[in-house]
Amino acid sequence: MNGKQSISMEPGGQFELSSAPLETLHQTCAEVNSHLYQVKAVAEEMGIGFIGIGFHPKLERKDIPIMPKGRYEIMRNYLRSAR
Repeated sequence: MNGKQSISMEPGGQFELSSAPLETLHQTCAEVNSHLYQVKAVAEEMGIGFIGIGFHPKLERKDIPIMPKGRYEIMRNYLRSAR
């Protein structure tokens, strides 16, 4: 890994891995796999598991709590007004 990655918590509680551009798809794959290994190792100690399905299997979008970050409220208000 190149040491320039960051992990953020997104509005619905999902993790997002961001990195500087890499030269090859193989490097990108290796970085994602390393990230997943680290996240799973920490989560396992807490009895937490992950599935990468792109949606919450038991909740509708309106029922997912939004992370309490000011920028998400700003984004939500803006996106509502842009409809």
